[in-house]
Amino acid sequence: MRKLLLVVLVTALGLAVRSAAPAQAAVGVVPKRVDTWAWCGVRPDDPSAQAAADAMAKYAGITATFGPCNAPAVYSPVDPGIRYVDPATYMRLVIINAKAGMKTVVYDSRIYGTDTALRDQAIAFWTPVVSSIVAWDVGDEYQPASAEWNVLVARWNRVRTLVTPRTGVSPYANQLAETVDKALADLPGADKLLSFTRYTDDLGASVARHLDPKVQTVMCGINAFEHLGFTPTPTSIREGMADLIEAGCDRFLVFGGERVYDTTAFG
Repeated sequence: MRKLLLVVLVTALGLAVRSAAPAQAAVGVVPKRVDTWAWCGVRPDDPSAQAAADAMAKYAGITATFGPCNAPAVYSPVDPGIRYVDPATYMRLVIINAKAGMKTVVYDSRIYGTDTALRDQAIAFWTPVVSSIVAWDVGDEYQPASAEWNVLVARWNRVRTLVTPRTGVSPYANQLAETVDKALADLPGADKLLSFTRYTDDLGASVARHLDPKVQTVMCGINAFEHLGFTPTPTSIREGMADLIEAGCDRFLVFGGERVYDTTAFG
C-alpha cells in the first residue's frame, strides 16, 4: 500500500507536550503535563509495532491512541468503520498499547448498533481487556445541520445507557468547533469530556475559553501532520499547545501518531 505523504513530528510532540506552558510561567515552575491522545495507532502487523507504541508512550507522552487509520476515498461520520480496522486487529492493538502503558479508543460498530445480540457479543469480546479501553469511538465531526447529527445522538445514547453501565467505558466523538454548544445540549455527559478541533485562526483558544467553565475536561485538537498545505514545526506545535493550555484545554487530541495509510491506491 502507498502511504500518504504525511510527516509525523513525534519528537517535536514529545517536547511540546512536556513543555507547553504559558510563556509567563515563573522560573523554576514545573511545566504542566497534559494528558494526550494520538490519532492514529500502530498497525499490529508492523514488525516494529511494539517499539513504535513504546516510543509514543515514552518519548511523545501519549496516554492513549485510536486504532490504525486508513484513508478511504469517501469518509462519512455515519460509517466511520471504513477508516478503521476490524475488532480482532483492534484487540491486538489494545494489547500492544497496554504493554506500552497506553490505553486505546476502540471502534466497534457492534457497540453502538441496534442489534442486541451483536452488542452482547462485542461486550463479551472486549470485557477481558476493558481496563485498557479509554473510550468507545462513535465517529467524529458530525454535521449538525443534517440527519448525521440525529445518528450521533442515537448512537451516543445507546452506548451511554446500554454499554457504559456494563463496561465502565463512555462514548467518545470529536466535534467540529462550531458544534460544541449543540453537543453540550444534545449529548448527555458531554460536560464531563468534550473534544473539538480547529486548525485555523486561534486554533480553538477562544472555543476552549468558552468551554472551560462548562466542561470538566476540555480536549483540544492539535495537528502534527503535514497536510493540505499545513506545515507544523516543533515551535508552532509548542506555541499552539501553550496557548491552548492557557485558554483552558485540559487534554490534547494530537493528529500525529502513526501514519495514515491510503487503501485506495496500490503499487
